[in-house]
Amino acid sequence: MNMLEMIPRVRLLPDKGGKARHKLERDPFKKATRSLHVITYPYAGNGEARCNFIYVHGLRGYGEQNLEIIHQFQEYGNVFVTDFPGHGRSPGGKCRINHIRYFEEAVHRTCLKALKYDKDLPICILGFSVGALITMHYLFSRAPERILKRIAGVACAGMPIDVSKEMDPWIIRHAHALAYLLPWLPLWNLCIDKKNISLVKEERERVLRDPLVYKGPLRMWTAYSIHMMTLSVREYLHHHFSSTETSQLQEEPLAARLDWAAYSLRMIWLAVRQSFRHEASLLRVVPKKLHLPLFFLRGEGDSISAREAYEEAGIPLKDYPQLLHVVLSGENTETPRADILMFFEKSVTSWCKEKQRSEKVSAPV
Repeated sequence: MNMLEMIPRVRLLPDKGGKARHKLERDPFKKATRSLHVITYPYAGNGEARCNFIYVHGLRGYGEQNLEIIHQFQEYGNVFVTDFPGHGRSPGGKCRINHIRYFEEAVHRTCLKALKYDKDLPICILGFSVGALITMHYLFSRAPERILKRIAGVACAGMPIDVSKEMDPWIIRHAHALAYLLPWLPLWNLCIDKKNISLVKEERERVLRDPLVYKGPLRMWTAYSIHMMTLSVREYLHHHFSSTETSQLQEEPLAARLDWAAYSLRMIWLAVRQSFRHEASLLRVVPKKLHLPLFFLRGEGDSISAREAYEEAGIPLKDYPQLLHVVLSGENTETPRADILMFFEKSVTSWCKEKQRSEKVSAPV
């Protein structure tokens, strides 16, 4: 039985059949992620669709975890949600980030599916927690121009941009060496934080009882990948919101950022794998200049997305009282969900006006 047939509550989009009328550009991740398998759940809009929504879940969770906001999005358009590798019903090691490219590939494939279904509708992306972090890194570093042109706006809820306070200082100092020597080392201090889920007891119990939510410790390589992503995305966003135009980040040399043992291990590891053409280093990615509306929000008591880190990077952020890390489902989340939809409505309206203006300019006289 097809995995989609096992979930009766999903309203599947009708299959238009046949080949797409436009040729999709070559997938830049195809060769490196040929064996990757992720599960996508498409929801049809309840009325005339204005856009295609893409919801990107966070670490430990899965795509259909926040059904409230998915059903709310259905009132405005089609919704696509994907389980990351090792999350929800997608196969793979539980909650393990073997490489960021596999998670970016899941976001990339979801965008392609939305474009393939209806190429005339814009795309609105909502990312939660680490899912927002992965989405922003994908948009800044590897998203093709054809996808960027179809995105009307991006909202990020509870996105962490500084996880150094959550990790032991000794591990931070030796993260590079430990990640390559002991990639599967469990970090028991990085188990699910029960107190930071929600102020509502019923909401906490619902998350902890969910069998598809991973509650164990993170692996060393996963923590290292998230730490490196936060450094990159924070720097990208700092330059994005700064008034100074920069074409390339001023980075320290790789050897200066790693100690000699970690640097040697890295070079040996890359040489053994012979993946220089496909292994994209997080330290050497040159960010693109995005021209997209961005909206960042968090719960006022959330310890994962610290407000101090946003203020240091100059990133605009909106806080919501009486909320912790979970800001998309449960009690007291009506206001942030309404603000997200209002942001997407304005973004879609602006995108449609810009499209009409460009069509008039390019139209033959």
